[in-house]
Amino acid sequence: MPWLNCHAPGTKRKNIEIDLLECRQDDGQCDCHPNVQGLRCDQCKAGFFNLTSGTGCQDCECDPLGSLNTTCNLITGQCTCKPGVTGRKCDMCAQRHFGFSAEGCQPCNCDLTGSESPDCDVNSGQCLCRDNVEGRRCDQCSENRFNMRAGCLPCDDCYKLIQTQKNELNGTIEILSENLDEIQNHPVSIDDPEFEKKLNEAKDRVTELKKTTDEKLTKEDGRALVRQVNDLRKGLVEAKISVKDVDGKLKSFDGRALEIENEVKRFKSDEQTVRTELDGAVQYVENEGRTHLKKAQEAAEKYGDNSQKMSEMAEEAKRIADAHDKQRNEVKETVEKTVNSSRNAAHEANDAIFGATRTSQQIAELQKLLDDTLQLLNQTKQLAEEEAQNSEKAHNDAARAVSNVQELKLPNVIPDNVSFIYNG
Repeated sequence: MPWLNCHAPGTKRKNIEIDLLECRQDDGQCDCHPNVQGLRCDQCKAGFFNLTSGTGCQDCECDPLGSLNTTCNLITGQCTCKPGVTGRKCDMCAQRHFGFSAEGCQPCNCDLTGSESPDCDVNSGQCLCRDNVEGRRCDQCSENRFNMRAGCLPCDDCYKLIQTQKNELNGTIEILSENLDEIQNHPVSIDDPEFEKKLNEAKDRVTELKKTTDEKLTKEDGRALVRQVNDLRKGLVEAKISVKDVDGKLKSFDGRALEIENEVKRFKSDEQTVRTELDGAVQYVENEGRTHLKKAQEAAEKYGDNSQKMSEMAEEAKRIADAHDKQRNEVKETVEKTVNSSRNAAHEANDAIFGATRTSQQIAELQKLLDDTLQLLNQTKQLAEEEAQNSEKAHNDAARAVSNVQELKLPNVIPDNVSFIYNG
């Protein structure tokens, strides 16, 4: 690339005797002096200035208290100062300002009449006052003088007398203040008969006040107060008894809850047993009934009418149906007993719940367990009723079978077994 692309003041020279400025061939970046940036090395970095120095840019060094930021003028290096602050680095108060701080400097505002010049002390801000003038800004006459525009003239002689007395009073106040400090810092014991007398009188008044208070307490107001205290004590005792009673009920309820939980477990076990027995009974009725019905039909076809043995076989089928009906009733009775037992457990649990506190998490969980138990009982009862209906239907089918068989007049033939049909 042409050497003219590199900015001469910001670019390094490999040979000071040769004016040629070289850059990288791959990207054209010139070799910059310290704190100089840009492809052509033509800019100072932020916070630096004086690119034309030929040796790199200089640090602005702006004062952190007096300047608004860290940047400065790229040519002069002047920092941006806060109000009332001056200097290239913004590190001092401007003329007629004081109190250099993070907020800047405050103006002196010296009174033109009372001050010698508009300047003030750079730290305290005190202006240089004329004779008989005082104040930071030199804006008031000194004591016992008036009319600052006229040069703070002296007051009449009477004011001198007042000033004299004031000075004396000030002296007395200073002495009293010193004495008070001495007493506070170095206390001493008081041996004064008059003081002792006054102290005893105060004690007597306190004793008399206590006596009067005791007398009032023994009268009606006192008795009323005593009654209130006794009532409070009685109420406290009753409250303690109630707490103990509730605690006892809670303990009893915990024991009863365990019993109910065991009862529920037993019920679940019984319910499973009942289900198993019912399933077995259904399977047995279905298999045996169909088998014996098939045999009866085959015998009827084989031997025709007028069979005394077939009538006996029909009677046997009716007897078996009656036996299964009895078994159905026994199963139903067992289920009813289980339902009643679980209902009693639920009622007892409900009484225990409402007899104790309703805020216990354990009670809420047990109530839910009881609800689930009742739901399970209802399902079991419904199942028992369905099985009872099925058994009743089986009985009716068996009766119809007996009737049909009785109408048949078959020869005296005894099959192996006869039962009834059950539609499960």
